[in-house]
Amino acid sequence: MLTDDLGMIISCPGNTLDVGAGMVCSGTYTIPTSGLGVIAETVYVDGTAPDATAVFAHDSVIRTPTTGSEVRALKSPLLTADNDHNGQASAGDTLAYTFAIKNSGNSVLDPVTLTEPDPSRIDSPISCAATTLGGAAFGGLGLPVGSGGALPVGDTVLCTASYTIQSTDVAAGVVHNQAHVSGQPPFGGSAGGSAASYFDLDAIFANGFD
Repeated sequence: MLTDDLGMIISCPGNTLDVGAGMVCSGTYTIPTSGLGVIAETVYVDGTAPDATAVFAHDSVIRTPTTGSEVRALKSPLLTADNDHNGQASAGDTLAYTFAIKNSGNSVLDPVTLTEPDPSRIDSPISCAATTLGGAAFGGLGLPVGSGGALPVGDTVLCTASYTIQSTDVAAGVVHNQAHVSGQPPFGGSAGGSAASYFDLDAIFANGFD
C-alpha cells in the first residue's frame, strides 16, 4: 500500500511485487490558491511478506512549485551485502542507494549536481549511468556547461552510491540521510530539490536477510 501526507489518491498497476521487481505509481496534487514557497511530501509504503511479517519504508521530497525549470530526485536504499554473514542487517553490512534524477521542467539542465551534505553518510562519490533512461549520453555530475553533463527535458538518469552500516546506526535502528539535487537551465537561476530516505533496520532484523 502506498500513501502520502498530502492526501493524494495514488494509483498503482498492481498490489504485489516479486523479489527485485518494481512498479511506477502516480497521483495528482493541486497546489492551494494561497500559494506555497515549497511543497514537502512524504510517501509511505507498507507491505506484507510471505511469512505475514509487516515491512515498511518512507521517502520524502521537497519541491519548489514552478512552471519553468524543475528537477526532482528520489533515493531508494537497498541492503545488498551481508558482509559479516550473520543473517541480518548489522554493522559492516552494505547499503546501496539508487538515485533517480528527473528533469521535470521545460528546459535542458546543464550541469546537474547531486550531493550528500554529510559525506560520512556515503562511502564514495555518487556515480551515474553513462546513458539516461531516454537514451541520451550523460557524462556525469557537475561537469562544465557543454561537457556532456546535460539532462534533457523529461528525461531521467540513475545514479548510485553505497554506505557501510555503522554501529551507531544499529543502535538507532535506522539509517537516514538527505541528498540535494540542482540543475542549471540556459537562463535564470538553478532549479533544485532534495531526496530523503529512511531505512528501518529493525524491520530488516525482523525479516532476516536473503
